[in-house]
Amino acid sequence: MIKFFRRIRQNLIMENKTSKYLKYAIGEIILVVIGILIALQINNWNENRILKGQETEILKSFRSSIRNDLNSVEKAMHRYDQANESITFLVDYLQKDLLYHDSLAIHFGNINADWTLRIDHSVFESLKSKGFNLITNDILKQDIISFYSFAEEGLKETRSRYTAIIEDASKNIYPRHFDALWEPASREKRQEYLDYKKNPDDGIVNLMIPRDYESLKEDYEFLYFLKSLRNQQFWLIRRQANRINTELNSILNRIDTELSL
Repeated sequence: MIKFFRRIRQNLIMENKTSKYLKYAIGEIILVVIGILIALQINNWNENRILKGQETEILKSFRSSIRNDLNSVEKAMHRYDQANESITFLVDYLQKDLLYHDSLAIHFGNINADWTLRIDHSVFESLKSKGFNLITNDILKQDIISFYSFAEEGLKETRSRYTAIIEDASKNIYPRHFDALWEPASREKRQEYLDYKKNPDDGIVNLMIPRDYESLKEDYEFLYFLKSLRNQQFWLIRRQANRINTELNSILNRIDTELSL
């Protein structure tokens, strides 16, 4: 093809047809430019198709990861709901000056649930390595960056603060009334505990049996700790869990919308 065009140019020069040669040369340049533009367009189309495929895959990975995280949040909050129920039960029971019952050991043990929730960051780290611009929807991209930044720092701080509260009680309050933070349970007590938790897949049994229940009832510092722990659970756990649920569901809805386009 190149030899063909060269032969035409040579014939025009030999025939001294300058004007025709110039027109031909301009036409040839235009054809070359059009060819280059078409090639660039095809190349851009292929790159965009590859990037779109990568974006689709990362969004699907986020969708799967977020669904798992939401399931983890639900399980964690089930545990904390029961811990809160035990705290409320004990505060009411102690303030009414009621007699000791074996079931109280379940509630005493249940108040020590720790804030163990963690969000899976693996897909976010993968996106970070590929570049955030892989997500073409700017609102979705910003929501993802904002949430995982909060989940990395905010949850870490919350876990640390709540764990410190339980650890402080285990060192300074519990030893006055209990022989151990948790004690082994008999088969009957274990089943009673699992029935109370309504979660047969969770085999954890935490019992705390007071040495002197009457003395414990008169310990206002212990009652103050219980009431404060209930408030701290709300501010450090319930509010955080609600935020996580709201933001994850919002991101999930945006991802579903984006994948349906």
